[in-house]
Amino acid sequence: MQAEWKNYLQQAGAQFVDETVLSFGHPRREAQVAMSGFVFADLQHHSVIRVDGKDARTFLHNLLTNDVKHLSENQWQLNALCNTKGRVVATMRLFMLDESLYLLTPSSIASTLINTLKKFILRSQVSIEEVSHQFCHFGISGTTSTQHLQQIFDTLPENLNELTQLPQGCLMRIPGKLPRYELLLAHQQCQSLWEKLDVHGAPVGASAWQLIDIRAGLVDIDQSLTEQYVPQMINLDLVQGLSFQKGCYPGQEIVARMHYRGKLKRRLYYATAKRDEIAAPGAPLFQPGLSASQDAGQVVSCTWAPDDGIELLAVIPIERQQAGDLHLDAETGPLLHFEPLPYAVPD
Repeated sequence: MQAEWKNYLQQAGAQFVDETVLSFGHPRREAQVAMSGFVFADLQHHSVIRVDGKDARTFLHNLLTNDVKHLSENQWQLNALCNTKGRVVATMRLFMLDESLYLLTPSSIASTLINTLKKFILRSQVSIEEVSHQFCHFGISGTTSTQHLQQIFDTLPENLNELTQLPQGCLMRIPGKLPRYELLLAHQQCQSLWEKLDVHGAPVGASAWQLIDIRAGLVDIDQSLTEQYVPQMINLDLVQGLSFQKGCYPGQEIVARMHYRGKLKRRLYYATAKRDEIAAPGAPLFQPGLSASQDAGQVVSCTWAPDDGIELLAVIPIERQQAGDLHLDAETGPLLHFEPLPYAVPD
């Protein structure tokens, strides 16, 4: 994050943890507003990676879980890079801008992702470079978000997974309970855009934006979760992040076997709990009666609930989730209360 922009956000009340705007001082209040009002967030705790060159599209198509060859300039695509065992190294949003391909991914995994991709270049005409410093990255959500963005931009993406090209940037329509967008613009436009949004809405931190992601059933695989789950365990097959028709990529055989032979034993679930601390990624779940060697699941994303307690996504053995009585911290710890995701989860 550029120092000038960070200083501007701090003057606006942003509270940072490293380069992440965690909140603007009131995380629960921000969560409440994010569930009903018009909010906007700085998302520069994600990195922007540009993939250029004659072979860039084929290169990524042969490595990622989705069908990159058929990506148009008016679409964005959820994607993942897997290792040879079918475990997700990183998740990302893929899109085109000025004939180049771009990846949006959590900053903690960006170096790992770039270095892993570079190992496959060989003789391909491909260049890979982090270009986060060139852009500001905002999230915008709320019942009136479309109305207010129409006052700023001539054209908006109407449907989920659609993208509108802008001069020196793009605007993406992304999943959420309320109309939701992510926006990339040239870095020198950050302050001007922030001030236009601030007239009508409220700034929120990463914690409130994470809550919207949790309720949408979307999880980022970052450095803390890398190489732990196959794509179906984090529901990538249910949110258009996985193609079973595109052909080979690292780990494809294992991913396809789980799909066609029905061997999947874990899924991503959404739950709430009464707890006064946020659970860290990887925090274990417990179920009474299980032995120490039996796994009851792990938290993958967690943040403050709007009123009380926490909300989270967890990867859980399907049979354990169906049995219920799952707890955080210990067998007698806070009980998980499961809520439906916005998409159907197969039994």
